[in-house]
Amino acid sequence: MSREITDLGVKESIQKSIVLLKDKKPPAYNDSVLKIGSEDNPRYYYINHADLKGKGSFGAVYAAEKIVLESNEIRFGDKEYVIKLMSPAKTEREELDNEYRVQKKYIETEKPSDMLVNGHYFLIMENMGTDFLEFKKSKLSSLNLEQRLNLVVSFLHTFNLWAHYTPSTKEAVQNFDIKLENIVIKEVSKDRWEATPIDYGLADAITQADVERKRTSITAKGSPRYVAPEVLNEKGGIRSDIFSMVPFIAVVLGVENPFEELDKKYPNPYHLIYNRKEGKTPPFSLSNLLEELVPEEFPERERLIETVKQFLNKMQKFKYKERPTADDVLRFFNDFHILVLHYKNKDEIVNEDFSEEFNKRLDRMDSLVNKNKSNTKIAIQDYLIETKKRHFFSKELGRRRAMVYSVAIESSQSSLEVSILIYALLNESGGKDLKKTVAKQLGYTKASDAAKALHKDILKKTSPETFSNDIMPEVKKLARYADNSKQGFSKNTIEGLMISIRESYKISKENGADLRVL
Repeated sequence: MSREITDLGVKESIQKSIVLLKDKKPPAYNDSVLKIGSEDNPRYYYINHADLKGKGSFGAVYAAEKIVLESNEIRFGDKEYVIKLMSPAKTEREELDNEYRVQKKYIETEKPSDMLVNGHYFLIMENMGTDFLEFKKSKLSSLNLEQRLNLVVSFLHTFNLWAHYTPSTKEAVQNFDIKLENIVIKEVSKDRWEATPIDYGLADAITQADVERKRTSITAKGSPRYVAPEVLNEKGGIRSDIFSMVPFIAVVLGVENPFEELDKKYPNPYHLIYNRKEGKTPPFSLSNLLEELVPEEFPERERLIETVKQFLNKMQKFKYKERPTADDVLRFFNDFHILVLHYKNKDEIVNEDFSEEFNKRLDRMDSLVNKNKSNTKIAIQDYLIETKKRHFFSKELGRRRAMVYSVAIESSQSSLEVSILIYALLNESGGKDLKKTVAKQLGYTKASDAAKALHKDILKKTSPETFSNDIMPEVKKLARYADNSKQGFSKNTIEGLMISIRESYKISKENGADLRVL
């Protein structure tokens, strides 16, 4: 597909440039035409200098068109492009190559650091959408809550992908320059938009195994109003980007100016940097968050708004490790999005099912705000999501144990029965990595620490009589169900738990629950 070039002056200029560039080895430039590719298969692009898309310290971004040569006819291609012209004096080669490897699928040129032409580096890429600030002025106010959450979730999906893996090097990457100006919005279908972070010029690759928890030594960088405190102290990691994305999410969810208090108190950006470094700056403002977007009749409206507000405040905590992980942020807003969709379709859902699903999602959101170590059921639900995402099911042991966890979650048992079952599984032999993952979801580093905490919680919540007569029979049902389903369950571990309970409460062997029937 191609389009006719309607401006005859532009068409004539392009024809002249192509003639002049014909015998030149790519990359080459003449007037407003760039020649790239190989000598055998050159490609030509027209730079529309009259259509400036953006400008910064690095250089400028202009609209561009791919030139299609059809017989003796010159036409434009069907896709929209932009071209980034960067000054070598103001742009590091490493910054260019970082951006290239992260956004390679959108980029037409070769490695930009090899594209020095006419005194500039050139980077041609597909037009990924409208600048967010422009979108905010022209369109954002007309979007409903569901559409806005789609913006947030789509942004987080892209961010989360880079936070774990990039195709060119298979390493994670951290952006270090997330801000409203570096986000674009694209309409992907009628009344549906997606947001994408751009400009990875300041990005760093992360080579550590644990990209969420470790911070690396870096050079202080980023935009003063957005930068995380630890970056100013020349340390940074994925959760530094979590801090910087709060203004974007806040604006999408109804906050007019997240910098209101910061700008009022620190009109000078250098004062802001100094005080944020010391942890003295006020947080990003969340004034009016969701107030105009969540209907008055929405179930648990005040609780929902407060939960989202608390989570955004958690994302901008001064201490790096107190912020949620990239996975937790995506999970939180995924649940929020699904919760809104459930409300939208409530008339098509049986009342009991709607209430159960709605409350489950809201409980999960609450649990991500307050990582409650005794909230085993929700933590294991999170674990199941992780196993699917990270493909732990590839190992037979992982598959078998995860299915036992699933039995516990899908049962109608109270959290105490589930705690007992999980405690037993944590004490089984084998599955070291898997148990460590479960412990992490419960808020512990070691499986043994998680097991001790669960054991203590179990002893605190039950009496000998209740344990023998009411609780243990239900646990036995769960264990038998798992055993019959050939998912495996250690009888010895449950018996060991029973012995511990007997000792704690000095229950006689005759009065205790006999688990040998398992």
